[in-house]
Amino acid sequence: MSSDDLLHDALTGLYSRAFLLEALAVELRRHRRYGSRCALALIAVDTSGSAVLQRAAALLRANLRPSDVVARIGGSVFGVLMPETEPFGALLATERLRAAALLELEPSHPVP
Repeated sequence: MSSDDLLHDALTGLYSRAFLLEALAVELRRHRRYGSRCALALIAVDTSGSAVLQRAAALLRANLRPSDVVARIGGSVFGVLMPETEPFGALLATERLRAAALLELEPSHPVP
């Protein structure tokens, strides 16, 4: 198993749970030292299947900042670590994701 296999989820290409936990530890150390803020969102997808999970991963990547850490943390659950984010900013980001998911999952956009 390569180190890349430990850092990335094979199905979605997102970061792994282990990578997210390490990034969270870094952000918590940054908070203790400098008082910086971060937010963590956990997102559960109601359905399963490889195509749906891959589509959800693409939607997350497309609607978040490059500095955000997006990971598949298990099954159909994703985690998003948003460094330098106040609570209101996290709320806006998650609402943007929800709106994008609703558009993506309309009946006119069937999952292959």
